[in-house]
Amino acid sequence: MQRKNHVEVYDPGLNGLAEEYDLYTCGHCQFQMRIAPPKDPRIVVPIAPQCNGCGKFICNQCYGKGCKTWEKQMEESERKDRNYRSMLGGKCL
Repeated sequence: MQRKNHVEVYDPGLNGLAEEYDLYTCGHCQFQMRIAPPKDPRIVVPIAPQCNGCGKFICNQCYGKGCKTWEKQMEESERKDRNYRSMLGGKCL
């Protein structure tokens, strides 16, 4: 299960009131999803969908696009960079 973060936001536009949110990070694109907790603790708030592949929470934009976690994307980017550098003979531009 992916960990959520809880934040309290002070907004001067709310007449000095603070709002509380649970933050979930999309496991595929790192988008921060802000979900307000319910006023009544007996109410279950629907949260973001979970990926069937990795089980992480994902945003609506990533839903249905297949499982490609942020970690996999970064590993692929690093691999492409290493291959590119090896073609240049190890030199950086």
